[in-house]
Amino acid sequence: MRLNRPQGAATDGVQTAGVVRRRLRASAIRVLSVTAVAAATCSLWAGVASAATAHTKHATTTSVSVSPKTAFVGEIVKLGATVSGGKTPTGKVTFKIDGIAICSVKLSRGKASCRVIGGDAATFHVRAFYAGNSTHKASSSGVANLKEIRAKTTTKITNRPNPGSVDVGGKFTFNVTVASQAGAPAANGTVRVRPTEDLPAAYSCNAKVTNGKGKCTITPPAYGIDDYTAKFVGNSADKSSTYKGPFGLAVQNVTTTSITATSATVGDITLTTDVYAMGANITGGNKGTGSVTVYIGTSPTNVAPIAACAGQLLTTFTGAPANDNVYTCTGVAALNDLPAGTYYISAVFSGDPVNVGSNSNPPTAITIG
Repeated sequence: MRLNRPQGAATDGVQTAGVVRRRLRASAIRVLSVTAVAAATCSLWAGVASAATAHTKHATTTSVSVSPKTAFVGEIVKLGATVSGGKTPTGKVTFKIDGIAICSVKLSRGKASCRVIGGDAATFHVRAFYAGNSTHKASSSGVANLKEIRAKTTTKITNRPNPGSVDVGGKFTFNVTVASQAGAPAANGTVRVRPTEDLPAAYSCNAKVTNGKGKCTITPPAYGIDDYTAKFVGNSADKSSTYKGPFGLAVQNVTTTSITATSATVGDITLTTDVYAMGANITGGNKGTGSVTVYIGTSPTNVAPIAACAGQLLTTFTGAPANDNVYTCTGVAALNDLPAGTYYISAVFSGDPVNVGSNSNPPTAITIG
């Protein structure tokens, strides 16, 4: 236990401000303040005492108190002492924890106190020692127990919405909170944010928590939908806790969509849409759920969807080197019945949980003849 004593403290141990530091085993007690006001000399003691009474001292009784008796590590605890016997005693009281002096305080109307903060979970034994003075004998108190305990915690990932999303290669920041048990100081420490699956280190991060809040950032390198948990590792003041959630994160491919007229003969029109998703196969056959809608019109600003070619799943993945996902709109009366002329075509990919939507705008001019 480490105990606190102020640097440059007076040699008599009285400290009226600042933090007192002293060592005691492997724990820590910080002294926040002391009540150190000298009591006024009782008027009944004024005058010249006789030789017979000058050497007579009053017996004293010292009691000690701890409030609260059970405290969270890091919570402020008040040590109090009362000295009684004969006239109101004056002088100093020294508080000791497990035999080590913590603070020395002047009595005020027979009372003294100091505030401390414990740094370890354990049970400590507190006593008060009155040093006596010219009119009162010294005395010591019994033992008061101080029990320091670790606080329970609750950990959460607080990002909204859940699930969240991020582009492949983009940065995503997790926000976490660690709530301490009622009455305990705010938690500080580390929260480990991890995917539930065994993924590379780039998908994990550690959040530094200060006063119950923290954040950390990942840069996921590949697409997918991942579930996350978070664990507060705990420390000398706070117990560990786990957020099982889970929190979902969709890591999405950025896509580009293009459209061409692979056949532009009157009565035989074929339009082909290509969706590039960073090299990934996102076709319906590979459980892709994004769809394509094909548009055509007589001007760049006047295109409309072709009903028979709307909301269609991608059907082909070309593989290297193009790595395009393809949908072909063909054999459709709305296209084959078009007279010769110039038209404008475009395509829109809807996107899905792991692929960002995109379109081929501006519309491309084709000539049907």
